[in-house]
Amino acid sequence: MGPSELPAMGPSQLPAMGPSQLPAMGPSQLPAMGPSQLPAMGPSQLPAMGPSQLPAMGPSHYLLWVPELPAMGPSQLPAMGPSQLPAMGPRELPAMGPSQLPAMGPRELPAMGPSQLPAMGPSELPAMGPSELPAMGPRELPAMGPSQLPAMGPRELPAMGPRELPAMGPRELPAMGPSQLPAMGPSQLPAMGPSELPAMGPRELPAMGPSQLPAMGPSELPAMGPSELPAMGPSQLPAMGPSELPAMGPSQLPAMGPRELPAMGPSQLPAMGPSELPAMGPSELPAMGPSELPAMGPSQLPGMGPSQLPGMGPKCCCYSDAFRSLIHCMYMKHTFSTQRHKEVTY
Repeated sequence: MGPSELPAMGPSQLPAMGPSQLPAMGPSQLPAMGPSQLPAMGPSQLPAMGPSQLPAMGPSHYLLWVPELPAMGPSQLPAMGPSQLPAMGPRELPAMGPSQLPAMGPRELPAMGPSQLPAMGPSELPAMGPSELPAMGPRELPAMGPSQLPAMGPRELPAMGPRELPAMGPRELPAMGPSQLPAMGPSQLPAMGPSELPAMGPRELPAMGPSQLPAMGPSELPAMGPSELPAMGPSQLPAMGPSELPAMGPSQLPAMGPRELPAMGPSQLPAMGPSELPAMGPSELPAMGPSELPAMGPSQLPGMGPSQLPGMGPKCCCYSDAFRSLIHCMYMKHTFSTQRHKEVTY
């Protein structure tokens, strides 16, 4: 049956050939049409055969089109836009049974390199129904080797995490060892939100060592409540009885957490002058055990002379020796005048 006899069969004659006549064309008749006759049917003759004549070509003829498929290079593939793909409905695709699929061996599939795969956008993929997926055996799937998988490496996966987590990589987390955690007291932790934690890298945390605590001299403490601290001078210390100490509410106490107190050894206590002592409320006094109290010997109390400690009132503390000498002079003058007045009277 030459190619010239095929168009002679119109669409009216097609139903005359039932499925019972199709198997009459056995495989013995196929070799009669050699591969030399196939190129005679060029692309110019294909449009002459309308879509109504295509079903006339049984499954045995579809096998003859296999050698023409590789003739369509990658330059012709984009010519078939996504608008032509849906034209081939699911009814035509199952017409190609599994007997024709092996005609396209695994050697033709690798011919379409990875550069041609992106030519098929996501809109064309759904056009291939589930009936075609099993047609691609396990031999074609490994054709996509691991060289294409690294395009989505494990480095991109953590990028699809929460917004804060990618900022802190896995290398920074172990950098914050347990030695830096106790440096941050419980009062500072809730104040620092998750957005501020990565801003403080592990290199800044150890920089705040115990050696920097005494660097906060008495000039920086008045910044915390400047109205209360400067008003309380050393002359007002004796005036503050035990009933006035609770006047300092708990809002000022957390400024000095319980973890910072033991960090200040007896060698750092002298750095805190007598004006800073009242800043420590009654709740922090028991934190200083009896071992620290005797550490404050008379050498640290030179700001308050020994003459002011024994019970001299708050007014005398301000004038010290000058006020005592004046009182002594007045007393001697009063005594002398009284004695002389008695002598004159008697």
